[in-house]
Amino acid sequence: MVKKMNDDSRKVRQEETIAAISTPSGESAIGLVRLSGATVIEIVGRMFRAPSGKKLKSFDSHKVYYGFVVDESGEKIDETMITVMLSPRTYTREDVAEISGHGGATAVKAILKRTLELGARLAEPGEFSKRAFLNGRIDLVQAEAIIDLIKSKSSKGFKTAFSQLDGQLSLALEEIEKGLIDVISDIEASIDFPEEELDILDNSALAEKLHKLQYKTSKLLDTYGVGRIYREGVG
Repeated sequence: MVKKMNDDSRKVRQEETIAAISTPSGESAIGLVRLSGATVIEIVGRMFRAPSGKKLKSFDSHKVYYGFVVDESGEKIDETMITVMLSPRTYTREDVAEISGHGGATAVKAILKRTLELGARLAEPGEFSKRAFLNGRIDLVQAEAIIDLIKSKSSKGFKTAFSQLDGQLSLALEEIEKGLIDVISDIEASIDFPEEELDILDNSALAEKLHKLQYKTSKLLDTYGVGRIYREGVG
């Protein structure tokens, strides 16, 4: 019963619409608030006013629109540009909205506060990427690459992390995994059906295949030290 309650709690939490300031603190030209979740259109539609009077739900996905964020009385909070991105073609594979207002703490905090008043929940650190992972948008290797991109201290480090985010490391690991599964399948088939004339590799061929997989794995492991230097620098 306790497990079911915990599972239900996690499900409800993931279904909530989350919001967060996505630009660094401090003075800047632009500040951005991002939302993701099932009620994004409803929440942002209640706080955004386009000069044309056009409603948010009629906006085209993945296009930028000009307007104002307003409070409950209709008073303008900030002049903004808004982008609505409908699932599944988004980072989290949920409906996403990005509200770009003036930089600095005051404007973006006011916009964020308005989203929370209308039912959004403040996102936990890394929760947008967590949802991208849970919804199958990225795997764990790519999720790790995101923080490496952010923390990279050199162009080489950035390039290495981007390659990982682009899925190249995941593809290499999948190739090794597939090779191991093929070997295991051949071994199990030879044990379960020793009398059958199956098209399976003999022991020497299996050993050679395992040796090649071991070599590929070792080559990947050898890149870790260099990649770490690229990401973190020499310390």
